[in-house]
Amino acid sequence: MLVPGCYSGLGGDPDDAPGAGDAGDDDDDDDDDDDDDGVPNDPRAPGGDCSKPEGPELPLRRMTRSQYNNTVAELLGDTTAPATSFAQDEQIGAFASNAIATVSVLAVEQYMDAAETLANTAVEDLDALLPCTPDTMGEDACASEFIADFGLRAYRRPLTAAELGRAQAVFETGRDGGEFADGIRLVVQAMLQSPNFLYHFEYGVDGDGPMVALQPYEIANRLSYFIWGSMPDGTLFAAADSGELQTREEIEEQAYRMLADERAEVAFGSFHRQWLGVSELEAIEKDNEMFPQWSTALAHAMTTEAERFGSHVIRNDDGRLETLLTADYTIANAELAAFYGAEPPTETDEDGFGVVELDPTQRSGLLTQAGWLAEHAHANQTSPVHRGILVREQMFCQPLPQPPDNVDDTPPALDPDATAKERFEQLLEDATCAACHVQINPIGFGFENYDAIGNFRDMDGNVAVDAVGELTSTDVDGEFDGATELAAKLVQSEIVAKCVSRQWSRFATGRIEQQEDICALDDIYERFEESDHNIQELIVGIAGSDMMRFIRKPEQ
Repeated sequence: MLVPGCYSGLGGDPDDAPGAGDAGDDDDDDDDDDDDDGVPNDPRAPGGDCSKPEGPELPLRRMTRSQYNNTVAELLGDTTAPATSFAQDEQIGAFASNAIATVSVLAVEQYMDAAETLANTAVEDLDALLPCTPDTMGEDACASEFIADFGLRAYRRPLTAAELGRAQAVFETGRDGGEFADGIRLVVQAMLQSPNFLYHFEYGVDGDGPMVALQPYEIANRLSYFIWGSMPDGTLFAAADSGELQTREEIEEQAYRMLADERAEVAFGSFHRQWLGVSELEAIEKDNEMFPQWSTALAHAMTTEAERFGSHVIRNDDGRLETLLTADYTIANAELAAFYGAEPPTETDEDGFGVVELDPTQRSGLLTQAGWLAEHAHANQTSPVHRGILVREQMFCQPLPQPPDNVDDTPPALDPDATAKERFEQLLEDATCAACHVQINPIGFGFENYDAIGNFRDMDGNVAVDAVGELTSTDVDGEFDGATELAAKLVQSEIVAKCVSRQWSRFATGRIEQQEDICALDDIYERFEESDHNIQELIVGIAGSDMMRFIRKPEQ
């Protein structure tokens, strides 16, 4: 089924989405052959041959703000998070991915200022920074050892002889104008501004054919920024130095190890925060008279919930997609538990967060958490449109076109004697708007039990809430009454499961999948399906996939 005026991706399978093989073709001809289950078959890679790695030419990616903060924390022990004030990251789908080769003048200045501040702070404790003692082995020799060690970690690979020589000259320039510490400071400052630090450079090994394997240090870099959101650790560097990380088995062994490390929680939290679109939750405003409960502290608790719940399911529970979407518990602090009308957690972490049991008739997994419901609502009322869009695009991977420039996006006026469904019917009166809103609004109506800050309610003004929604253009079409029934339908959907695997692949690679990725994506999904949709197995499958192990050589 195709919807006039909307992307053909609304027809069902994520393989049809723009950027996933059809470059956003709006052709109304549905060429997919459906199996009996109604899920369109995947279009095959050119020629239908999956025996060799295939992939598109990749853009050059720059560190995101969170990656920068995590990296300088590992590299220098500096937890001031300087990149928080950097210019906003570019988005690829739901996720931050600076996949462009150019930067603005403002960004260059921000990198320079941060490098200077970080370097000045770092040399305040030379004993902690240096791997050697200049008084014992001599300043030049100690500087050389520092440059090789720090450069390896900053550039995520060994420095070439030429790079070592240039860095030594930078040290000597700084020392000659001051002291030993000044030379080290200048080296740190220069390296933190180098493209080799700021960008994820990938060249691959020499080889014939358009696709070449990544080098071990490049694999280590990809793994660490995927699973930890930061630089490789000593174990990954040692594996790369010994020539490992060249087979799927070696890579997956490291992936399992990394998933067991607490640092994986950072990446899990980042994925769910971005996927649910709650990264800016603490900055939004709500009508104070209507929602006196709303506060920055409550918004922070909701953001933390989105991050830690996903991580808890993956690392501490059974790791299954079904649990993520239907669990009758969450991770909350006392304030958020009270907001949910639940008992506070009995066992908490250092921030006061722990497992909180919820009323299963009101809450069921990710999509009934207050954070994303509040983020995707207006200041004084709910938004079936925004909530419906998130489910359509992020759960079904069915992208929607941007509304016309002249569209009136003012929400309908509040009417205490009308339900949201009645107020929003006006969006279906205009044929241009209706083409897409019939795919959006019926999903969003299913969340009407949650007000504009995510509080559960039975009444909308003076009338009873109408939370009956409907799914169309999916493999689980039909009506549902409320978000808990919607969650039960989503766990039965192959399209949703495929979309989740695609979302994790996008998070890992920093790009939208292309036609050339179809074989790799099929392999990833097959593993995910065979594991009963275990997300740890999905992550390991992505880590060892052709999407992560090979690149296409740029055309000359």
